[in-house]
Amino acid sequence: MLNLVGCTNAINKEDNSTTNQDNQNKIVEETSPDISYMGMRLKDESVSMKSSSIFNIQTDEQFAPSLEIKNGFDSNQKYRVIFLIDYKPITFLVDGREHTYFDFNIDADAIEKIDIIFPKLVDGQHDLTTVIIREPEQIFKEPIFVPGFEHILAHRSNIIVSTDKINPPEFIQVDAHSTIANYGEKVILNQGSLIDLDNPISLLHKSNLNNIWISFENESDSSKYAVIILDIIQIKSDVEFVSTDTKGIIKRSMDLPDEFKSTTNLVVLAVENPFTTNNKRPYLSNKISLVN
Repeated sequence: MLNLVGCTNAINKEDNSTTNQDNQNKIVEETSPDISYMGMRLKDESVSMKSSSIFNIQTDEQFAPSLEIKNGFDSNQKYRVIFLIDYKPITFLVDGREHTYFDFNIDADAIEKIDIIFPKLVDGQHDLTTVIIREPEQIFKEPIFVPGFEHILAHRSNIIVSTDKINPPEFIQVDAHSTIANYGEKVILNQGSLIDLDNPISLLHKSNLNNIWISFENESDSSKYAVIILDIIQIKSDVEFVSTDTKGIIKRSMDLPDEFKSTTNLVVLAVENPFTTNNKRPYLSNKISLVN
């Protein structure tokens, strides 16, 4: 139920400079089922690309892509874009002004384009995650499930600044549990140890944040993941890096940092193979509201 026109370039910047003229413009299209609810496209004609999701710039060069977002709904919708570099939110420029996120409204079946300037990045290989949330401030009043693809898009790519050197974090070794039929590429939150695919959490009460579990499926014999709790109101992230040598369901306790407990909306992402150029689309939770 989503047509994702792939974010082939990542987006974010803090300076008003422009990049080299190397004239490469590639856009990847990822399509899944027929109905086009939301779509995004990231491109930068002034940077060289090794592939559709790897962008190469030089030291002191700035990444300045444009982002196009399609609203395929039949009414005006509000969207919020957030950029993560190495799984942490960054500040970027739009029209010469700094933003930690950027909101805009799009008419029914229309496309909005914004030009973005990223901050200068240190030399090395960086993971870029672009996250777009529809109606980010809407708070669920009851524990209904709204599929993640109706509210959230995410795409991962790389920015390589002069060298592909990386400084990988430490990974926690975990065991995966037996696979559940029809689990799919999603992140599920449940309260308690039982994984309930039919009733994932969409509403958390701030007075009862104990025993919340994040789960997602690993389909490879050996994998690593960045598991990101993203506060889409205060624009903060809490990241855990895990690795496993077994196929099945990975479960992690959601220990929400105190500073997140004053927010109203969260999403959770699981990104496979972080700090590599093996870029797969992140697994997403549905949008989760925190209420008193």
